[in-house]
Amino acid sequence: MTAALPTAPDLPAAVRAHSVFGQLGPAAQADLCAQLQVEAAEAGSCLADGMALAQRLGWLLAGTAVLQRQQPASHVPLRAGDLFGSGAAPHDDPRPWAALAQASVQVAWLPAAAVAALRADHPPLQALLASPDLPDLPDLPDLPDRRDRRDLTDQPDLPDLPDLPHPAAPASASADPQLNLLTMPVSALIQRAPVTLPPTASIRVAAELMRDHRVSSVLVVAQGQLLGIVTDRDLR
Repeated sequence: MTAALPTAPDLPAAVRAHSVFGQLGPAAQADLCAQLQVEAAEAGSCLADGMALAQRLGWLLAGTAVLQRQQPASHVPLRAGDLFGSGAAPHDDPRPWAALAQASVQVAWLPAAAVAALRADHPPLQALLASPDLPDLPDLPDLPDRRDRRDLTDQPDLPDLPDLPHPAAPASASADPQLNLLTMPVSALIQRAPVTLPPTASIRVAAELMRDHRVSSVLVVAQGQLLGIVTDRDLR
């Protein structure tokens, strides 16, 4: 039996309570509500993938979802209130990524052009929403059909590695998990895109970002350069 779709919350009230959109004035909030398009999707549905993630910002109103990337395998859980797509995660090349509904969901979509307008008209949001403009992207190899991406977290596909000369090892050594850590690239340990903010952002904004993204640190970045890191210990 198909699970019932969740009821979308009152949109104006949700905008007022949101950590990002709640910083807008009443008129801007009303204009935002008029631009948002609310859609419902069942568990297992692909909400958006590839360049579609770069063309609009998704706001998960109800339910749970996940951002998944095939190579290197990575996933970012999404809960009600989280943003994804244009101006939010993933912050790198969006083409290998897909947003999948883990349960029945309600999603509000905002076009990338509207995200850019929000950043231009309300400078404080520039610390919370990334620029929707994408740099020139390299060509990627063809990926399997998006329906195969639902099993990424259970059976991640790793790229083929070239043969390297190595000394002979005892037969039992291949079963040692510590040897895998010596050869596994550190990118395989990345579970989510980094959370960043500019050096002009307030301490309150840093604390809210850590809370909303459920992370213990944020990176301070200016003009593509890493200036430092702020952790939850710094706020105590």
